[in-house]
This record gives sequence, structure tokens and C-alpha cells, in this order.
Amino acid sequence: MIRPPPLKLKYDNRFPLPIPSARKPKAKESFFQVLYKANWRNIVMAVAGLNAIRFAFATYNAYEDALVDDFEHQPRLVTVSLALCVMYALCCVIEIFGVIGISLQRLSIVRAYVFFEFGAALMVTVAGVLKAASFFLNAEDLMYECVALALTGQSSAKSQFVSVLLYSSKGLFDTFDHASIRRGYQVYREVCAACHSLDRIAWRNLVGVSHTVDEARTMAEEVEYTDGPNAEGEMFQRPGKLADYMPAPYPNEEAARSSNGGALPPDLSLIVKARHGGAGMNYNPYFPGGAISMARVLFDGLVEYDDGTPATTAQMAKDVVQFLSWAAEPEHDERKKTGIKAVIIFSTLFALSVYVKRFKWGVIKNRKIVYNPPVDKTH
Repeated sequence: MIRPPPLKLKYDNRFPLPIPSARKPKAKESFFQVLYKANWRNIVMAVAGLNAIRFAFATYNAYEDALVDDFEHQPRLVTVSLALCVMYALCCVIEIFGVIGISLQRLSIVRAYVFFEFGAALMVTVAGVLKAASFFLNAEDLMYECVALALTGQSSAKSQFVSVLLYSSKGLFDTFDHASIRRGYQVYREVCAACHSLDRIAWRNLVGVSHTVDEARTMAEEVEYTDGPNAEGEMFQRPGKLADYMPAPYPNEEAARSSNGGALPPDLSLIVKARHGGAGMNYNPYFPGGAISMARVLFDGLVEYDDGTPATTAQMAKDVVQFLSWAAEPEHDERKKTGIKAVIIFSTLFALSVYVKRFKWGVIKNRKIVYNPPVDKTH
């Protein structure tokens, strides 16, 4: 039996063969797409845990401040400290709740944590506003409390207000209080200058900061300076000039020690930098050991301010610390102004350089190079 040939089917236009489609190359994912698909579980847990620890410390500090405020009979400060304590405690509980929810991977708990996190952010904002408002509304109570704690040797009991109150120029955009500098110079001149020198500050440094040119010149002319020699080769006395430095209370170190029982009163030009965290005055809560050999010299009404500000002990302490802080860094305000300008300029130049780099090199980095070997034409 002859076997028939295999059947051959012919395709016509009614039943066309499927045309194989070329697979599109997988598009490269952007940075944000990769970021979105990444597993953030461990990172979120770490951030929530650190926030919980931070809020726990803030709660403890606020509670300690409330106890101190109650001991010092400051009911308004007690209310502020307790409000801060409650808000920080709630934020701490929310962060702990988030750590537990993320570790258990329960979607309902994670959703509740995200919802509560908005409330925590709101409470932190309210706490910051409340603390800032307290600095202005309860400034006098805070100064009295800080000075009272310093004089009793309990400076470390108050955690949140002392350094901020005495040093209002610590922020990135903060400057010196120039009215306080003027009052502080008056305290120095009438109280501190009897024993302490200010060798690095000239009369001209006061111009434009706390005094006008005429005021600084008048104060300089009140002091007689030794100059010379003259044409006859002798030294002579002349009125001070703006270029002269402020006079010292003693002619030499031996005279200073003799007048102070063998102790040498330090120069106050850089005392703020020498006493880390404080100005080194008798009330200073940051002085090593909490004690200082110099007796207390500031009392209510000791100085009569020209602008009518009440000359309380706390006010004079704040003003003289502000003046000594400026004396240690006369360029402070100008340095910050220049730094902000530099950051803005260099940030703009960096952004422009990144854009230009991508614009110029984008064509080169994305081009396709094809190599065609030479053809042998001898055949």
C-alpha cells in the first residue's frame, strides 16, 4: 500500500499567521519609583523608636521643670510645663504604638498610626508655639526663677529656659539685642569696670552697635590717656579718641592683685568664650562647681537705665551677659548675614551647575555608538 504524502495546509488572507510582536524594552524606573517600591519597614521603625526616646526625655524634662516651678511658686510656669509634659507624653505613646504596629505588620494598626502621627506633628507644633509664647509672656517670671536657682546653686534643675533666656542670639537667624547691649555696657561701666578690664574693645566698636558716633566720642574724651613722646621727648596726657581701647581699672597686674587680696580680676573681653556655656559672673549657673569667689554685686535698683527699663537683678544680669557676649564676638551679626548670603549664592550656583551638567552631557551619555568593521574590498 502506498502511503499518501503528508497534507500541506496553505494559509491565506482569511487566516493570517500571528505576527510576533517585538518586546518593548523595560523602561528604566525613576528614583521616585524605586523609592516607592522599596521596603521602608525597618527605617520607619528606627525613626519611630528614636522619636519615642526623644519624646520620653522631653517628657521627663518638662515634668522636672514643673516640679521646680511649683517649688519656686510660679503657677503660670507650672501650667506651661505640665502642658508640655502631657503633649510630649502623648507623642511618645503614639511613636511606641507605631513601633508595635509596624513590627506586627497589622494593616489596621499601621493605618491608625499614620492617622495619629498627624496629631503628634500638630502637638509638637503647638508645644513649640507654647514654649516660644512663654518666653515672651512669662519673661520676668523666668528671669527671676533662673537667677534664684543660680544663687542657690541649683542651676541644673531648670533645663529648658536658662540658656535660651540669657542667650537670645544662639539661633541660626538670631542677632544680638542691641538695646540690651547698650544697657549691658552701662552695667559694666558702673559696676564691673571698677575691677575688670575690657582690653580688646575700643570705643569705635560701640559705634553703630549700642551708641552713636557722638556718644562714643564723648565717652572716650572723658578718659585721659598717656601719649607721646612730644617734641620735648616727654609723655603727656590727652583726651581719649575713638581709636583708643577702653581703660583698665589698674595700671598693672601687681596693683590689681594688691587691691583684691592677691586675686587677679580676669579681663572680660573673652570671658564668655573662656567660661563655656556662661559669662562667668557671680550668679552664673554654668560656672564650674556652681560657685565663684567674687561676692554678689548686682542688686535691684543698682543702675538707673537711660531708657527707663526697671533695673532688677535679673534684668541687669541678662543685659550684662548680652554685652559680654557681643564683646567676645563683635562680628557675630555680620558673620551670620554673610553666611546666609553665601549659602543662598552657592546653593543657586550648585543648582545651576547640576542643570547645565545634565543638559550638556545628556546627549553624550544617552547616545548609541555602533561599530562597523571595515569591509575587505580585495575579493
